[in-house]
Amino acid sequence: MAPRMKPKDAFRFDCPCCGKSIEVNTRSGKARAVKIEESKAGKSFEGMVEDAKGDSQRLNKLLDEAQQLHGSDSDRLEDLFKQAQKKAAEDKDEKPRTPFDLD
Repeated sequence: MAPRMKPKDAFRFDCPCCGKSIEVNTRSGKARAVKIEESKAGKSFEGMVEDAKGDSQRLNKLLDEAQQLHGSDSDRLEDLFKQAQKKAAEDKDEKPRTPFDLD
């Protein structure tokens, strides 16, 4: 039989998906279900799998929207960098400014 955990070494929380109480030993990193009972929501395993698929689809849609929103940022930054390089090449005698030049 495993030695009992000290209260300061245990972190207990309820799973947001199934509602089961889970206990994590902070020293060993091991987790275990404290109460093996039906979920609070009363969902079956198949229902939770369907919910997870729906969440996956929703998160993929959000990721696609974020990629579209920020997709052109790298192109715009690349153009700005090329313009700065071109400007620096035109002014060969001028040194780039540094924070120490502000005195």
